[in-house]
Amino acid sequence: MRLNWPPYLLYILIALLLLALFPACAPTEVVPAVSLEQAIRTVKVNLTIPKECTRFTSSYTSEQDRQVWSLKWNAPEEPGGSFNAQVDAQTGDILNMNTWKPEKRPEPGLRIPAVSEAKARQVADELLRRLLPKRLPNLQPISTEDQLIPLYDGSFTYTFRWQRKVNGVLFPGNGVTVGVRGDDGQVASYNLDWTKDSLPAAAGAISPAKARQAFERAGMLELQYFLSPSPRPVTAEDEQKRRVQLVYRLYHLSGGVI
Repeated sequence: MRLNWPPYLLYILIALLLLALFPACAPTEVVPAVSLEQAIRTVKVNLTIPKECTRFTSSYTSEQDRQVWSLKWNAPEEPGGSFNAQVDAQTGDILNMNTWKPEKRPEPGLRIPAVSEAKARQVADELLRRLLPKRLPNLQPISTEDQLIPLYDGSFTYTFRWQRKVNGVLFPGNGVTVGVRGDDGQVASYNLDWTKDSLPAAAGAISPAKARQAFERAGMLELQYFLSPSPRPVTAEDEQKRRVQLVYRLYHLSGGVI
């Protein structure tokens, strides 16, 4: 007796037979080097989770060479609140965190932050010493001179940044950012960008003089007419001050990168 099975059933049976004969070919689950319990412990030891955030959830993601534990604590009751953190499941590094809590409605009127910038800087520095003691020599603080401390009628967060520096060479794409609340001095956010890729040695780089020559040969500057944008709102005096200028502007597909 001949069985006339649909073709798709035959394909399924063949696939099951192959999996039975060659189990090594079946996808295997990647076991993270850092367990969920270890990730939770790292966060609790180094950061302060608001006591009202008691509802905990977690998730694990694995993409190529990046494995991450995402940890979330939420306040189940009003007025609410949340605390989120991500931990590298390979190294145990805290990659980022942010926390939110409802603001108490302030009295009417503008005010300055209760916590000074110097005190907030101390909080951020202490956090870095706690989380990244071995990487501190390779971190260069970015000046906060242009950080305005405004009069405000709500919450204000200081932002401090550090840039990675390898053998005297800056790596702008890598570094650390820390946010500190201006009302109570608590860490509001943290973010670590640190590539695991090997970096080329600076010893093989061309000299600044050769880079300058390459820049000039490539003809990256172009003469253009330039009209500065008008401020808002525009006044008659502002319009009179505006004038067309001849300028050299960077105009190249490389964006000036040599």
